[in-house]
Amino acid sequence: MSYPLHFPPIAPDVAGVRQHALAVAIVALVATAAALFLTVERSRSQAPTAHAPSFPVPYSHVQFTVSDAKHAFAAVGVQLVAKSRVPGVVTTISTRDNAFEVDVFGDPARVNASGSPDLMTNTQGKYIRIPSTCTSGIPDAARWRGNVRFVIRCANSAHTRLLALGSRALARL
Repeated sequence: MSYPLHFPPIAPDVAGVRQHALAVAIVALVATAAALFLTVERSRSQAPTAHAPSFPVPYSHVQFTVSDAKHAFAAVGVQLVAKSRVPGVVTTISTRDNAFEVDVFGDPARVNASGSPDLMTNTQGKYIRIPSTCTSGIPDAARWRGNVRFVIRCANSAHTRLLALGSRALARL
């Protein structure tokens, strides 16, 4: 004898479906709120982008070559090697340990058109000219003679001696 199988009717668990839908809605709401908060907070924390001021280079014509700069620094005991070159704009030479960076700039109109080489941002994010002496909060110091500039890192404990040495080399140009 066979007995038909009878299953009780399955009633939808309406309470369970409601709980699931509510949980999904809460997670979506929290994720949206977090994304909105992070977007707004990030835009508030970033400093507004200011346009860099225009500081023209401190020379009106090319006076010295890369060879002139190498010879002047060699005369005070500083050997320089090629680092980079943007034809007509700047050639950078430096000591192997980067204690000195020497830039020999080209045509002032082309240099000015490519942006001010004497511009940097300080620790507050403001544009400033690179100072000629080491100053608190500013990582570099630079000195110019004609179209030649040397830069030293102020974090180097010998920065006072390096500024004096570089100044002597510039005087030999």
